Amino acid sequence: MSRVLIFSGPTLSHEHIQHMLPDAELYPPLQGGDLTRLKLEAGDLVTIIDGFFYQSSSVRHKEILELLRRGIQVWGAASMGALRAAELAHFGMRGIGHVFEAYMQGIIEGDDEVAVLHADEDMEYISFSDALVNIRHACARAVEAQLLSEAAEHRIVETAASLPFYERSYRHLLRQVPEELLSPQEAENLLSFVQQEQHNLKRQDALELLDAIQAYTVKSFVPSFEWHETSHARSWQMTEQGSAVEQDFWVADAEALTVYQLFDANYPQVHYRLLLHLLTAIAAQYFREASYEPDENSIELVARYIATRCDLDLEKEFPASVNRWVRPIERTLPRKEQLARVAVRLWIDRRSADWREALLDHLKEREMMDTQRKLVSAAHMFNQKLWGRDAAARCLTIRPERMCAWFGQRWGVTEAEFEFALLDRGFSDTTDFVERACSFYMFDKLVGVESWKQSASSLIDWRRELAS
Repeated sequence: MSRVLIFSGPTLSHEHIQHMLPDAELYPPLQGGDLTRLKLEAGDLVTIIDGFFYQSSSVRHKEILELLRRGIQVWGAASMGALRAAELAHFGMRGIGHVFEAYMQGIIEGDDEVAVLHADEDMEYISFSDALVNIRHACARAVEAQLLSEAAEHRIVETAASLPFYERSYRHLLRQVPEELLSPQEAENLLSFVQQEQHNLKRQDALELLDAIQAYTVKSFVPSFEWHETSHARSWQMTEQGSAVEQDFWVADAEALTVYQLFDANYPQVHYRLLLHLLTAIAAQYFREASYEPDENSIELVARYIATRCDLDLEKEFPASVNRWVRPIERTLPRKEQLARVAVRLWIDRRSADWREALLDHLKEREMMDTQRKLVSAAHMFNQKLWGRDAAARCLTIRPERMCAWFGQRWGVTEAEFEFALLDRGFSDTTDFVERACSFYMFDKLVGVESWKQSASSLIDWRRELAS
């Protein structure tokens, strides 16, 4: 049986949608990454009403195209749904309603036409501002009802368009109209008129979308476009993939990999072995060597490949630009092995393959993902307990040198060797390390990862321990 999923918030309440479509799955306003996490099949219907513009990252166009490519129907109306439907109509996303048509005809163009400032889920997404597209529509109806002159309408719409979307409200805008065009009493009468439900264009479009869903007949979408999977698309798809831990907390696979990089003593050896294997396959393809033995020929083949690509002579001393990335203790190794280590350390072919996929497969094959995900969830719970709702921002204020010193000690490396340690653990640089390690630094320092692993049997137990 196909599923119907609806992303909504300030435009139309979940309670109203549930009344009309009791079997629909309801979600908060759509944000970047949400669609990637869904387990969908061809014939399912994803409908977008509301989505984040400002508070969080917006849904990517390629996230929607990925669903269409897989035969999943995607419809949109009213707000973010209308905007993305107009942008992707050529590829098969279906748009419904007046706002969608206005975008398609070029009557409106800006993203901010449908944007509003609203509260979070706890306050049921109450809107604190009015959408420009609603203001245009309501004022036009007021002119037809002879409650507003065309000159006053022009002043209101022009003023609204000049303001940031989060500052637009009818009360504020009506105060901008001179009294000779609109008296205070007329303004109050007009306010009652424009705030009537039938003048909320976005809401009317959302209701039209629900009517269309009620008439929906299950049918897989047949894409007519050619799909091009770029390295960037593969990267964010992998970043957003993950699963819920104990049906409660969503953990991205990328974060599970981060804790593996940070806390596993054997990670550098695993990282080197797997990336060398990937580079060997790339090198074999480059030299068109169909048969090779990775374990026996990896170092030689990779070294020859890097030397060819970077115009290096394996019989001569490497230039400073290469030696910069060789540990002093490694200078006694054969040049081929030195170059292979540099290739892994810098991941010279980073655009041709994402090595993180190989490490995640390694975790899954050894059934280590569950532990890593629980550790991620426990660290986030701890941060929430320590810093409250502002935990993510507070983590980023930790001084980087403190984190570097703490993990340097944990890994048993000196300050001079720390940069090499970062590269050998798959961090591209100090900035990358700090951004990804900050969520786990205080947890490790105050709780201890090893202590947590020994004492916490489940996240439920851990939550109880935190609460006490």
